Amino acid sequence: SAGSIAPIKKFLEVCDESISTPIAIVIHSGSDIERDYANIFGHVIKNYRLKIVEDETKIEEKHVYFPKIGHHLIVDGDVLVSTRGPEVNSFR
Repeated sequence: SAGSIAPIKKFLEVCDESISTPIAIVIHSGSDIERDYANIFGHVIKNYRLKIVEDETKIEEKHVYFPKIGHHLIVDGDVLVSTRGPEVNSFR
């Protein structure tokens, strides 16, 4: 939800250069809410690259992954898959 943005920012701020684990983040919000992840989180991500998963993306170290708006992320081995999936309580 939108209330998760501040804690996610704090978490990303403490991910220093010694941490290389890939991070996947999904924020469930109404599809009418447009989010610009680069503007929201880009300034706090210092040692990672921000990547929006369009369809399928190979998981790499030092990357923070977000799905497209209204999509879920599925981990399939070393690949992240962005899919629309069913709505649950009016959200994806």
